[in-house]
Amino acid sequence: MVTGFTFVKTTALLCAGLFCEPALYGDATPEGTFTTQRAYSTAWGQSIIMFRRQDGKMFAIHRVRGKPSQRREVRLASTTPIDNKISMGCINVNDQTFKRLWEYPDGTPFTITP
Repeated sequence: MVTGFTFVKTTALLCAGLFCEPALYGDATPEGTFTTQRAYSTAWGQSIIMFRRQDGKMFAIHRVRGKPSQRREVRLASTTPIDNKISMGCINVNDQTFKRLWEYPDGTPFTITP
């Protein structure tokens, strides 16, 4: 059984187990190895997967959301890394990818690399 996933910023992919899917990220998206924690954001009204940097700052993996003018769904489908760089630091994925990631237990390790 594969027990982790990797987010690769240079190709804007999030890989979990045996699948890789496109993702959106931002300048503040941290690099390194983290563990997941499933949660519910009352501010956003949706489930999220949280992860914490060593300094305690929290980030999230969540479904694509944002202003329509940001065209995040279109950007997510793009294979150009510059198109995938739009978030404030969270990792944005499509609904299907989020559902697959949600199936991993809390504490699942993943790595974010440049």
